[in-house]
Amino acid sequence: MGGTPVFRLHDEPLTILGNRIIKRAFDFVASSLFLVTIFPLVYIIFGILIKMSSPGPIFFKQKRSGLNGEELYCYKFRSMRVNVWKTILTVFGHEENAY
Repeated sequence: MGGTPVFRLHDEPLTILGNRIIKRAFDFVASSLFLVTIFPLVYIIFGILIKMSSPGPIFFKQKRSGLNGEELYCYKFRSMRVNVWKTILTVFGHEENAY
């Protein structure tokens, strides 16, 4: 290694205020374009696939704890069947209130 630097010290690009502003603007514009153009197509495709695979709602609503313990709801595409545990327990002959 005689005299060849192993690593180089330099400033990170985002330590410069101008670069942070440019990155923030790009992130905002790119995210907005995605939400306006591509997300509706994704929503329609996944909605159709979920409805075709099983009955029930397209979205799953889950209560979560947010900032300072405040409750909020998180909406996600449903990936399981509705009442799947009740169906499993019925098939295997267990009581409904076992879980």
